[in-house]
Amino acid sequence: MERMFKGNWPHQSFSDFSQRSACSLSALHLDYISLSDTDLCSLLKLQPFLVELRVREIRRKDYNFARYTFDDRTVFQFQDLITPLLLTTLHAFDRGLASSSPLVPKLENLHFAADGDLFDDVLFWKMVVSRWVPNSDAGSRRENASASATGVSCLRSVKLCVLGRALREDVDLKLRHLKKAGLDFALLSNEIENER
Repeated sequence: MERMFKGNWPHQSFSDFSQRSACSLSALHLDYISLSDTDLCSLLKLQPFLVELRVREIRRKDYNFARYTFDDRTVFQFQDLITPLLLTTLHAFDRGLASSSPLVPKLENLHFAADGDLFDDVLFWKMVVSRWVPNSDAGSRRENASASATGVSCLRSVKLCVLGRALREDVDLKLRHLKKAGLDFALLSNEIENER
């Protein structure tokens, strides 16, 4: 996969640039980028107005990185982004840090393509349901008092592809119940994800 970023993420340079420019991103797409989950969380903390987040990982089993070496002869290692740390940090209120505000509180559209060998289905479900706070009026997409209480916008769209395996059946059923309640949820197959 030639479109994959195979370097070290310049986290300090990016953080400095973001703070100097005072830019507010509304959408962030990270496709096939090796970045630590802590660096991603730091990046997301700088973007409180983010409405759309897309993270597309690779299935590491499908790649041999031995030919990608750095100047010091160390072999490139792909770091996963969609980890339990990220999912917990994205949770609207159970983040382990009660005094902190929710990460990307304006998030409405979420698209993940996750390595199935490392993906935590249940944590993903818990994070999604924590951000699913629709108005009791089924025809309306406005936030309600619950959204204000948690400090997050209601998720509108969730797209998920678990690479290399199926989503746990119980989690799939729970997400489909949210779809019936109005969440735009799509469980994508590996073939559809590879075409994007």
